[in-house]
Amino acid sequence: MTLKPRIDIYVAMILAGAFFTFVGFGSAYLFGLPFGLAPGVLGVMGVFYVVVAVAALWHRRSFFMVIEPSGITLPTGNVFRPGQSVHIPREVIATIARDESIRGRRISIALRTGGKVPIQARNYCELKRFLAHCKEHGLPTA
Repeated sequence: MTLKPRIDIYVAMILAGAFFTFVGFGSAYLFGLPFGLAPGVLGVMGVFYVVVAVAALWHRRSFFMVIEPSGITLPTGNVFRPGQSVHIPREVIATIARDESIRGRRISIALRTGGKVPIQARNYCELKRFLAHCKEHGLPTA
């Protein structure tokens, strides 16, 4: 099962960036030079949002996650420098469970060596669906 990042997050970032750009640069133009610097910063932030969202859409195909009977393959890196994928073999995985804490809701893969690998699976699908995919492929889930 191959899971790609959800596209709605990037579309929302593009729309928010366009809104911030329009409001920021529009207000800066209307207020004039000395008072328009503060809204101009908002416009620059909007342009930055649009650039990051377009870069994320461009590299979306390299951020896929693969769930197989042999284990889970996770993407590494960031939007501007995607890294090599990391494969966690089935033999190393102790259990895959939901981890709901103050840090947020995510999936935590407990390893037999005692470590934990947190995954922001909400960016790919719902947490229950992710656990169902893992269970379908015979991976140990809690």
